[in-house]
Amino acid sequence: MTAYVARRVLQMVLSVWAAITLVFVAVTQLPGDPVRALFGFRPPPPAVYNAIRAQFHLDEPLPVQYGLYLGDFVTGDWGRGYPVSPFGRPDSGPVVTEVVAAAVPVSAVILVGALLVQTLVGVVAGALAATGRRLGLGVYAAAMLLVGTPVVVAAYGLRALFGHHLRVLPLSGGGGGPETYVPPVIALAALSTGYVALLTRAELRETLQSPFVKAARGRG
Repeated sequence: MTAYVARRVLQMVLSVWAAITLVFVAVTQLPGDPVRALFGFRPPPPAVYNAIRAQFHLDEPLPVQYGLYLGDFVTGDWGRGYPVSPFGRPDSGPVVTEVVAAAVPVSAVILVGALLVQTLVGVVAGALAATGRRLGLGVYAAAMLLVGTPVVVAAYGLRALFGHHLRVLPLSGGGGGPETYVPPVIALAALSTGYVALLTRAELRETLQSPFVKAARGRG
């Protein structure tokens, strides 16, 4: 068990490292100037431009920038976002850590709700599908539809159906009353619910056809 947990933690760390490395490579190698983007439509004075490049170590060699980037990520110094206004000042962007911290409570509620929905609905649907042929075909078709539906498509579909046409749920999800969490939770759980239902159906059908189950039925 300890070895398994250690492997999973190592995989998680490597996945995060690969993701942030890809982001660094994309930002540094794609065309464009991040300092110039801070000023929107107004070109910065050369002295200010050079000062900002030095402040963010953009005048350093690429390996040094990468090392500083990893250090800032680990210590939680994620800098600021771009200004909302295209004519904004270079220091007017929101602090990234504050933006992330503000979104964590809503994201946590949606994630926990989606896990509960996909576990309860998926297991129950898969169990019902394994016990009856007609019902099993219906659940299988619904599960395949859920698996093939992207989360973004499900979210827009639920928003249009329940928010625009039926008007039983708000158009904006999350951050308000309990009803605002229903569309994003269902949309996030839809795909995984299909996977859980299919897996439960297959495993339960295989178990019901096992010799020990047939023997138990034979003994009454």
